[in-house]
Amino acid sequence: MSEERNYIAVSNKHTHRGWKCGDALVMWGYHRTEDDEPRCFARYTEDPRKAELYALGDFTEHGYNKDFASIKDDAPVGEIGYKFCKKLEEWDTVLVSEEEVMAYYRVFDLLPEAQWKAMMRRKGMM
Repeated sequence: MSEERNYIAVSNKHTHRGWKCGDALVMWGYHRTEDDEPRCFARYTEDPRKAELYALGDFTEHGYNKDFASIKDDAPVGEIGYKFCKKLEEWDTVLVSEEEVMAYYRVFDLLPEAQWKAMMRRKGMM
């Protein structure tokens, strides 16, 4: 398995029901650890800059696939699109490259400061 931490784990189980393209994702790990620190498997975030980065096989290595067999951590799912939605139906958690998640968030202005600025513009405060 890859040792490089390039992936964000997206939780379908905790993503809001009725998710559609353009909605925020719920991602594992409420803070990002350094490479030499133990991985964060606690809590969730909707901010991809805070979400933990994982290597392929991290969940299996830490025993998560023993108890939660529906975590796909052997390969990333690719682009966030139709195939992504199909994977979300099949698995509780999937790995997506950090680059793909960040591109998705930029396209839909989902980063917290973009949402704040949009709200301020709507209220005529910017």
